[in-house]
Amino acid sequence: MSFKHIADFSHSSKQVAAGTDHSLVLTQEGKVYAAGNNSNGNLGLGHNYSSEKFLSVNGLSGLKFMMISAGRHSAALTEDNRLFVWGSAFNCERALVLPQELRSNKQIKFISVGEKSSAIIDEDSHLYTWGTDNNKGQLGVPLSGSSNPNDINMPQLVESLSFKQVTQVSAGLDFMLALGMDYD
Repeated sequence: MSFKHIADFSHSSKQVAAGTDHSLVLTQEGKVYAAGNNSNGNLGLGHNYSSEKFLSVNGLSGLKFMMISAGRHSAALTEDNRLFVWGSAFNCERALVLPQELRSNKQIKFISVGEKSSAIIDEDSHLYTWGTDNNKGQLGVPLSGSSNPNDINMPQLVESLSFKQVTQVSAGLDFMLALGMDYD
């Protein structure tokens, strides 16, 4: 096995995230860079042209990030717990080619983006999920009454875990894992 140095990228990095066909890098300075396939806006550049070079994600200047995640879309969490998403973050006809803030009345503490699903943990340690495939209950929420009952378009509370303190979640292809503990 051999490794390749990323040419023309001189920033010190603290986190990387591998998406379906794109990658994100979070620098020590809290900046987000992206490279790869951009046909669904996963690089957050404001267009759909792909890039082999890591480029700064547009629309995030002046913000400092502490966490990134990539899968079917991209996500980044600021140090003051604001969540930004871009790419195919929601099941709609048009992908987000620029980051959009996903506002909540609770602070977001953790994010995970998978191939078909996404998850967040809020300040109360509650788990919320959304995605494009819930036909086997992989999102942990009841089937919705939408035109496609398997799609959950916005984050929904996983009520079966509301009695737990969820501390971490990982979204896979057709399943999700959550780590937590009982409330004392």
